Amino acid sequence: MALPEWRPKLSPFGDRPIVMASQELRLSTKWTNQMQICVYSLVDCVRSIEDKLDTTPLITQLPLGAAKDFTGVIDLVTMELLVWGKGGDGSRFTRLPLIPKDNENRTGDFTKLSRLSELVKDTPLNERGMEEALEARNNLAEQVITLDNELMEMLARDSLEPLTISDLHLRGGIRRLTRGQLVTPILCGSSLRNIGVQPLMDAIVEYLPSPLERGVTVPESLKDLYAYAFKVSYDRRRGHMVYLRIYSGELKPQNTVHNITRKVDERITRVLLMMADEQKEMQSMAKGNIAVAVGMKNTYTGDTIVLSSTAAASASADSTSLSLEVLDLPPPVFFCSVEPSSAAYQKDLDHALSCLTREDPSLRVTVNEDTAQTVLSGMGELHLEIVHDRLVRDYGIECSLGKLQVAYREAPTVSITKEVTKEQTLGGKKHTVTCTLTVEPDTGGNHGDKPLVQLKTGRSTIGLGHSKAEILEAVVAGVDSACLQGPLLAFPVQNVGVSVTSLSLGSVTSLTVLSACIAEGVVKALRESCSQLLEPCTELVVSVPDEQLGPVLSDLTSQRRAQVREVAVAKDTRVIHALVPLAALMGYSTALRSLTSGTGTFSATFTHYEPVSKEQEKTIRDTFRGYSF
Repeated sequence: MALPEWRPKLSPFGDRPIVMASQELRLSTKWTNQMQICVYSLVDCVRSIEDKLDTTPLITQLPLGAAKDFTGVIDLVTMELLVWGKGGDGSRFTRLPLIPKDNENRTGDFTKLSRLSELVKDTPLNERGMEEALEARNNLAEQVITLDNELMEMLARDSLEPLTISDLHLRGGIRRLTRGQLVTPILCGSSLRNIGVQPLMDAIVEYLPSPLERGVTVPESLKDLYAYAFKVSYDRRRGHMVYLRIYSGELKPQNTVHNITRKVDERITRVLLMMADEQKEMQSMAKGNIAVAVGMKNTYTGDTIVLSSTAAASASADSTSLSLEVLDLPPPVFFCSVEPSSAAYQKDLDHALSCLTREDPSLRVTVNEDTAQTVLSGMGELHLEIVHDRLVRDYGIECSLGKLQVAYREAPTVSITKEVTKEQTLGGKKHTVTCTLTVEPDTGGNHGDKPLVQLKTGRSTIGLGHSKAEILEAVVAGVDSACLQGPLLAFPVQNVGVSVTSLSLGSVTSLTVLSACIAEGVVKALRESCSQLLEPCTELVVSVPDEQLGPVLSDLTSQRRAQVREVAVAKDTRVIHALVPLAALMGYSTALRSLTSGTGTFSATFTHYEPVSKEQEKTIRDTFRGYSF
């Protein structure tokens, strides 16, 4: 397809994909944004999508106007001009058909094409633009026909030309190919001016799977209300606002609902319908809608909401899990301290961090008992920088972050058995616990950061007054408490198994004393277990041009302790797959930009924790010696 001179340019950062996925499919349309900025052409952007994302793009729209004169798009499927007026908010636009319409089904009739001058009459398009639009439409139809057997058979049967396919049939072909993950429709517009947003939303509905195709099964007892909290935001005037996808029933204000995930009841004071920055108060919202609930105090992102605890109990008898989605959050791998500019703002900082953790479950906030400092733990450098920016911008709290540190872990390497006796007087009664336990490495590592706890005592040895389930719960609580800080650098302990082989309790012994006894025994055993330090490792994927592969590989292997697994070829790009310690990736985005003159890209995904070498462990311990969080 020839490159039209009148096409606008866009930013190198203009490809902003909007992805909607079903449970089984990962499908997308691509939205080429910032068409008002003049840097690259649409064709260059599409070529980049094809090369880097390894997909077949379908250009379904062409921009109308260039740079600051960009005012609309040409819909190649329906062959219509969509024109937005200058200076508006983008809510209104005009449809101008470029070809005659079939009165029976109101689709384009390509059998009645007349002279180009007649087609572009009363439109802002000239004859050359119309000629190029028809050529682009023909290219689009040929692409779809080549990949879609149904359309190919129809053309062969009816002896049709690609250009003469109706928009209904062409739209159906694009839908089938998109859902089959064979193509990616390309649309363009300007989010800044709200140009092209409406046809983008139409394309999402038309080409991507419907929520009905996901197959969410709603238990009969939850028909009255079954909703998912996919987002929590904080508004200074309204407080916490919980965004809910309603899968069944309806949501009403002044109602009490039940949070299955947190096992608490919540009262909804108001129900809002959000339309961008506008809010409309609603008396009820039915299934299929996205509602905003105001007044919920204990609901976090990822929670499931039902009408009542009774309905949840009834449904749980027939279903193993009632949660609509379970967030699989990897452990935080970076941490740093955060302090307000003045002690007077500490209470405001605590409130702001509480709000942020409700919005973002991957953010962890703890207080170091030794230094009384507040510690933030997150998924990366950028994550914590964004949290800091939001504290300053959204909550108006001037604060500073301490030095960024990697979240290491500790693990035992040998088995140690300890016998512990604890006596304590509470409420005038003597509480006595004697236990024998073994701390050993969990070499399978299947339990991650959670200790594997086993209670191997006979029923007659655990005393009277408590059930074995209560005893086990208290033992687990004690083990978890002891594993919060390891003996080396006070990092959490993982890959550890604890077996309680003997346990004796008095008839009035409190479960709290039992937990304290278990914790004391585990701490003593860990001190003698020759613990080793574990560091987080990431799967690093780096894409660089062919001519810059050498310097990037040299930097990874010599400076960042990388284990290069594969160097794949993708046209003119080399894709490096490597396993790299997270500590070695601090500041890597700047280094890669310098090595590749800004052309290299990378992504890093946490995979597991791995033991560090003795030399590296000594370096880390020297670094942390005397360091306060």
